[in-house]
Amino acid sequence: MIALSVAAFYGIVLLWYGFVIAMALKRARERAGGSLPWPVLALGYPVVIAGFALDIALNCTLFTVLFLRPPNPRRLTVSARLKHTLAHGSGYRKRIARWFDSNLIGPIAPDHLH
Repeated sequence: MIALSVAAFYGIVLLWYGFVIAMALKRARERAGGSLPWPVLALGYPVVIAGFALDIALNCTLFTVLFLRPPNPRRLTVSARLKHTLAHGSGYRKRIARWFDSNLIGPIAPDHLH
């Protein structure tokens, strides 16, 4: 049980790191007018791709348990699940989604889930 808790914690940490990097790359690309130097792409995109795979994996495992609801095929990522829950959810699910938005996602990308 402790091993699962540690794995869940580190999964969320790695997912958040990937999110921060993805948002930084998005802002950098917007500031640069749509293109980034190849070293930035070479170092950043593998992290984004791995983060996307982790995002789907955590949505199908950890967040399925947290929300007690299987993932929807139209909402494969954690962000999509949280965005939908904030808009249409209630009770503890909405409180969980609001916590993630207020504490992890909103400070980095305030409009990401809205």
